[in-house]
Amino acid sequence: PGRSALADGFGLIAFASVFPILTVLLYGILASAAAKKGG
Repeated sequence: PGRSALADGFGLIAFASVFPILTVLLYGILASAAAKKGG
């Protein structure tokens, strides 16, 4: 009741735009860690 549709929509858009960036960053970190482990 206290939340507005605009705030919900903005939150969803922000999350949708940040999620791919986070996944790419995580993949880079994991890839570099695996490369270091492999030597």
